[in-house]
Amino acid sequence: MSFTNARPGTQRRAILIILLAAIAAVFALQMTQQANAIVLAACTTVCYADASFGSDLNGGASAGNAKKTIQAAINQVNVGGTVRVLPGTYSESAPGS
Repeated sequence: MSFTNARPGTQRRAILIILLAAIAAVFALQMTQQANAIVLAACTTVCYADASFGSDLNGGASAGNAKKTIQAAINQVNVGGTVRVLPGTYSESAPGS
């Protein structure tokens, strides 16, 4: 990009626009990472399983962030914790059965 014949201040404005775009991109990335951290919060004492709307990639700490399988919830929760199984059809076998 050449500013040889540009009006005075054009180069400064272009640089400012580029810097503002970079700052906005970094801010958006940070917000996305924070949102992902919240969504993926792992369950420890209570873990939810939801065959219909869950995902084993979820943290399982709430009904809206439930694991898909009961086994994934069992694997995630601490010893002595609780797995809350939401209504649905679960097609899984217990390990060793």
